[in-house]
Amino acid sequence: MRKLLLALTLPALCCTLPALADTQVFHYVEPGMGGNMQIDTAGGVSSVTINTYQTEGNFSTCEYDSGEDYCYPENGALVCPTESGMDPIIIKLAKNGSSAEVSSFPSAYCGMGAYAIGAWEAGPEPGSEGSSQNSDADVYEINDGGIQGSLTLEFNEDLDAYVTINTVNVNNLATCEFTSTDYGPCNLSFGTNETLNVSCSLEGGETVDLHIPGDGKTVEVTNFPAELCGMNGTALGTYHLKK
Repeated sequence: MRKLLLALTLPALCCTLPALADTQVFHYVEPGMGGNMQIDTAGGVSSVTINTYQTEGNFSTCEYDSGEDYCYPENGALVCPTESGMDPIIIKLAKNGSSAEVSSFPSAYCGMGAYAIGAWEAGPEPGSEGSSQNSDADVYEINDGGIQGSLTLEFNEDLDAYVTINTVNVNNLATCEFTSTDYGPCNLSFGTNETLNVSCSLEGGETVDLHIPGDGKTVEVTNFPAELCGMNGTALGTYHLKK
């Protein structure tokens, strides 16, 4: 009930922030640190969980969970409440939802030398819980005809393939979202000239299909079910390897 009331009284997220999936996961990309951040926007309000850790040194961590003290949009950022007397946590999201920046995070939530401020990228941390336990991952981006977004292609040690796709139509904020870990590993087949085809099966027989040239610098999404997108959203097109 409290969540419903907040959804009716807080400013609409869609009007001030990029459109996100009901659950969006980002991984920390600052040197010497790892971790995941999860943003839930179901019901029109946002809750945030952040966990980071040092990858060397004393392995200190940062931990934050907004719980039912919901975050809110302000000046184009997501602001999350903290304990009395502390500055709030501030999260700035890229328009296409492919990255985020934490610009404020109280040190009281961290052990010595750990932090959570800085750059985050879409998708769970490779090898972490909630990912496909991957050992090799490439990120591709699309910015074509008003469609922006990212595609992550990952392989684990058994050469199982996993795909995550998130796009947004910048004109009407319609999104497309797909994570193959919800359905299991994707199928691989090899074509001519060392090309690779990836087919990810959904319930009901639908598939998400990718075609990858031999150089691996681009990925073409050739089939993407409309039910994974909002109205006028699409994930079809050519994605370029992120530099």
